[in-house]
Amino acid sequence: MKGCTDPRVIRNKRELEGKKFTTNQGYEITVVEYRGATDIDIAFHYPQHCVKTVEMCAIKRGNIANPYHRNCLGGHIGEGELLSKSKFYPCWTRMLRRCIKPISRTDVLAYGSVSICEDWMCFANFNEWANIQCYSDGWELDKDLFSGGGSKSYSPDNCCFLPSRINKALCYALTAEGCYEQHGKWYATMNTSDKANHYLGLFSTRPEARKAYNMAKADEVERIVSEHGGGLDNRVRGKLKDFIESVRNKPTYDIEDFEKDIELFNIRCGNINLAPEDPLNKVCSVLKSQALLILEEVEETVRACENKDEQEMVDGVQDILVTSLRLLSLLGKRYDLMKAAQLVMENNRLKYTDDVKLLEQWVVASPPDIYGESSESSGKKYYYLKDLNGKIRKWPGFPKVELNVEELRK
Repeated sequence: MKGCTDPRVIRNKRELEGKKFTTNQGYEITVVEYRGATDIDIAFHYPQHCVKTVEMCAIKRGNIANPYHRNCLGGHIGEGELLSKSKFYPCWTRMLRRCIKPISRTDVLAYGSVSICEDWMCFANFNEWANIQCYSDGWELDKDLFSGGGSKSYSPDNCCFLPSRINKALCYALTAEGCYEQHGKWYATMNTSDKANHYLGLFSTRPEARKAYNMAKADEVERIVSEHGGGLDNRVRGKLKDFIESVRNKPTYDIEDFEKDIELFNIRCGNINLAPEDPLNKVCSVLKSQALLILEEVEETVRACENKDEQEMVDGVQDILVTSLRLLSLLGKRYDLMKAAQLVMENNRLKYTDDVKLLEQWVVASPPDIYGESSESSGKKYYYLKDLNGKIRKWPGFPKVELNVEELRK
């Protein structure tokens, strides 16, 4: 301390400055400046250099927390005054726990594949973002509104705070189905965010029932927003309006309907499915016939593309889908095709990496007509190999997917 004449301070300053200690967390610290027993600057050197002001008793006890020490969930507090006392600290820890160590089955299903951007693994950064958002006590962190429900990451770009009732209403609108079949008819019901169940009607088809459900759900979300949306900023209000319209206009026919209709068409037209006990000769004969049908549709679509005939091109794509998806019901009772698909896709994930140095190794080991390419997804860059035709290529030494027919047989 400049101008200090207290001999004890001068002696301690000389003895302590530059001296190293170890904290209870196992980190080495160095005394940088001694100004008094309750005013000492110490420095952490790992995992990131930072300086804190502490008391001598804390040094002796080793009771000094490293702002960059990762907790059991992988997050760290960061630098700042009284951060753990922030009103947003519980929200941050809930986010970490849901994504990093989900406990309930509900959280595993909802957050098992959700990530947190690296910037928010530091609470100081999350706290800085949260303090400039529109927020009132009891509001919840939402990652779906600004992504239309498709977000798999918590980050500043796609998150906001919402009143609890609105957030729950959005969750119901994104996840609930509300349609079920009984005796050849489709019923539509809607569970509201207050757990009440409303009967919406009886319909001839699933898309009709789904349309009724979507309209009712959009009206429900709109009502809740009008009742509980006080204090929302214009940015969030505009996005909520867009969300409500997207629910009203949500497609009512999806791939599941498509697959069911294909199966029903083939059953009614006498195209039976292969059974587990059918001999291999029959399996090969039936599969070959279906493969030739797919090939015929592909060739017609190629000709439509060459002739720039858009009408025939779109029609050809649909015919390819119909004949290809037929394979699911044709072979589905004999083989576990979804298990095989999972193995293939797990193998395909090896074709890309987030390590640019690994990509460089792939490029060096590949033929001259293979080059490296990159794209961005959820704020992260991925790298892969392509050929001159734009096809994603395997890197040298790429492992072959192991599909054991006996294990896949039902």
